[in-house]
Amino acid sequence: MTAQVIPFAQRDIETDLLDLNKHLIGKPGDTFGLTFDGEPSPEIGLYPRDLLIVDRSLAPRIGDVVITLRAGDYIVKPYAGGKVWGVVTHVIHTLRAPELNFN
Repeated sequence: MTAQVIPFAQRDIETDLLDLNKHLIGKPGDTFGLTFDGEPSPEIGLYPRDLLIVDRSLAPRIGDVVITLRAGDYIVKPYAGGKVWGVVTHVIHTLRAPELNFN
């Protein structure tokens, strides 16, 4: 399973109804977004195009979904010990696929 890192810009993405910074990003300087582009992994709740919110300041616990590095690739997997790049704290799953444009 692999992912591509997308750093969050430190800008306000707040609306009157929901402040995503407040709910999803605990420590802005240590929080990153990654798009999941691996094979579907329903056992850990991940599907292609999911946005993973990753906190690099957290110590991993057994059972957490974590990001590790292997040969320059970001690997997403359940934590079972060892060094990690960050801990996945949230997943934003897209339910509607983008429309195809054949023009």
